[in-house]
Amino acid sequence: MGSRKLPYFQLDAYSRGSGGNILRFRRTERGCVPLDSPSGVSLDRLPPGREKKSSVPSSREGQQKKQQAPMTKGQEKELADRSRKKSSEVLPEAVSGREDSIETCDKPPVFDLQDVPIAMENIRWPVAAALARSWFGRERHVYDDDSSSIQPIDDTTVTLDWVLGFGKVRQRYEELLSKGIYSENSLLVLRKKISRYLREAFAEKSMSAMSFNTGDQTKDLRQFANDWQFQFVAVSTSDTANGNAMSDLTGALANFNIYAAVGNFTVTGERYHRYDNKGRTKTFCMDPIVEITHVFVYVKDNYSFNDADGKLKSQYLGHWNKTGVIVTVGGMFSDRVDGRYLAQVIPPTWNLHVDVQTDLGSAKQDRSGLHTPYLTDKGIELLVDTRQGWIRRQRAKDIYFPVFNRTYNEWRERHEQGGDFMVYSKPKYLKLKQAIRFKLETLCCAPEPM
Repeated sequence: MGSRKLPYFQLDAYSRGSGGNILRFRRTERGCVPLDSPSGVSLDRLPPGREKKSSVPSSREGQQKKQQAPMTKGQEKELADRSRKKSSEVLPEAVSGREDSIETCDKPPVFDLQDVPIAMENIRWPVAAALARSWFGRERHVYDDDSSSIQPIDDTTVTLDWVLGFGKVRQRYEELLSKGIYSENSLLVLRKKISRYLREAFAEKSMSAMSFNTGDQTKDLRQFANDWQFQFVAVSTSDTANGNAMSDLTGALANFNIYAAVGNFTVTGERYHRYDNKGRTKTFCMDPIVEITHVFVYVKDNYSFNDADGKLKSQYLGHWNKTGVIVTVGGMFSDRVDGRYLAQVIPPTWNLHVDVQTDLGSAKQDRSGLHTPYLTDKGIELLVDTRQGWIRRQRAKDIYFPVFNRTYNEWRERHEQGGDFMVYSKPKYLKLKQAIRFKLETLCCAPEPM
């Protein structure tokens, strides 16, 4: 009886010439073998810096001891019945005796979730490894999906110059500075933010200077971003790759944004008084013309493991072991092949009535021929053996474990540790080749006696 093989993508060893790890496609004949196993990714290793308490056993240890107590014959029968029922649900092809039944692996090697940073270092992703270790070492914290809210911050690990060295990131950065910051949307945001700032200055009569610099406000990056950010460019995972070579940046941030914020601007324009002879008051006014000469540019992203609201399946993060990572084709389909995605790409005028929901993404039902233990969530959640050896099967270095967003969330719940955080690069101060100029509505101080 042969074991069915599945195509997958594998990261080869780091290539200096390509600046990353080449992503190789392994066809079905050289594919990985799904393994049914009682074990998955381990969450047992204690968090960094936490010592084992040997004097007083924890409640979990007490439960484990109870579980290790001898079972009665009734309990043994109940456990066997549950196992048979689970096998019939998860492995329909295996029990049917088909040739492509799933191979079993009773004793896989131990792979702990905290081994992921080790794998990252082995494939020469040091920054990705540093961010991953930082998450494990932080206090328990869950990102609220609001980038303007108060969050823990890392502003030292990632630099703008570093990210610009990968793939098409510099191209996106130059698009931001040559087009994005001059767009109508940018001008709308700038008028709103600078008008508010000037109105407050007028009200306080503190506009003795006509040049304003925001550099001293970068000490509080969150508040600075909220006050002065006016445009950004999105950088996708494909932008961070060097050709078909996945990079350290891909592993560290995947998708992220590069932001532009106001750095330095001057205000000119006619100043005058409006007189009210009847009320015997005068009002100082100005018709401001703003010229932005400098901007701050920085990277900003959240390092978290939240899944989208309403999404039935947790985001697939690849199959890992201590040597590296592979990505199964079924896993890549996970967020793609479902009813909602096809509704966007297949024109309704085609009238094909195609329904290939695979239970991979957010679909609630599965009515297609693609539903197998190899392509659905059950298949994605299986261990796989890449079978790199000529003779031996299930070698420790060939077995990879599936990791999802929920894996990290389960680890956090178990250990009450693991903190999401915001990643910033230090804002870089740049002089614009072409200043941004625009007019604002008339500003006036409060009337005062003549």
